[in-house]
Amino acid sequence: MYQRGVPERFKGADSRYKTITKSTGKRDIHEARQVRDRFEEADNQYWAALDAGLSAETAQEKYDVAIAMREAMARPGWLVRPIGDGLSLERLHEALNDMALTSDPEVA
Repeated sequence: MYQRGVPERFKGADSRYKTITKSTGKRDIHEARQVRDRFEEADNQYWAALDAGLSAETAQEKYDVAIAMREAMARPGWLVRPIGDGLSLERLHEALNDMALTSDPEVA
C-alpha cells in the first residue's frame, strides 16, 4: 500500500488532497517497495510541474506519462530511455503501441 500526504501548497491543484492511498498490487514486499518508489517519483514530478507554474491539467498529463513510463520500466527485458520533455500522453500511447507490436522476438 502506498500512502502519502499531499503538501498543503497543492491543496487547490491536487484533487487527492490530503492523503494519497493506492494499492501497489503486490504481495511480495520487495516488489511492493519498487512500485511504491515509482509512485513516489511520479508524485514528485507532478508536484515539481505544479511548482514550475504548469497548469494542473498539464501537470496531470506529465504525471500520467510518468506513471506509464514507470510501468514500462517494471517489465522484464524492456529498455526505457528518456525521450525529452515534449512527450504528450497521446504520443506515449502511440510509442507503447509500437513497442507492443514489435515485441515479438520473431519480428526483426
